[in-house]
Amino acid sequence: MENLDNRLVGKWRRTETHSDANYAFSFVTDFHMNILSDGTIELSTRSMGGTDTIMGDSTTNTIYGFWCTVNDGFYTSDTGNEPWTFVGDYVVDNERIMFRQSQGNKLWERQY
Repeated sequence: MENLDNRLVGKWRRTETHSDANYAFSFVTDFHMNILSDGTIELSTRSMGGTDTIMGDSTTNTIYGFWCTVNDGFYTSDTGNEPWTFVGDYVVDNERIMFRQSQGNKLWERQY
């Protein structure tokens, strides 16, 4: 697989928030994705949250891999060879990418 949709190249961010039913505990996670024109991809996250008395944060090490597209489908690979993992179909414009995934659509915003 060597198809690259250059509209996807750039730095992207997605944010998720979570809380319990009583809002006693909540946290937010920022996902960062850097899609490079050479077919490589970098992914990282940062989470912060807690209760009214305890707060914490966590940052992941950056994960490096490869990406490609086939018929508006986005795929990633750890090695750039088989196996390729289907992430989801996508729709992209200058400011956003939406991945249509079985666990729900994910909307990413371009970062400058």
